[in-house]
Amino acid sequence: MSLSDIRRVLHRGEVDRTTTIEHHLRRIKEQRAKLEDAERFLEHVIGCEHDLLTRCGECTIYASTAPSLERE
Repeated sequence: MSLSDIRRVLHRGEVDRTTTIEHHLRRIKEQRAKLEDAERFLEHVIGCEHDLLTRCGECTIYASTAPSLERE
């Protein structure tokens, strides 16, 4: 969160305060969902008995639906 966003959030009278908070809440929820997906995948991989991830249906599904790695 930038310093200007922190200022906006901390002062109730700031213009766009609610919009800023909602934006950050959305980002947190998106990050949480990505982390939960990664956690499920890794938990599956621990017990996966396929020698290649591409031979496992669940691994293939995750790989095809996982978001691309991008820096935020």
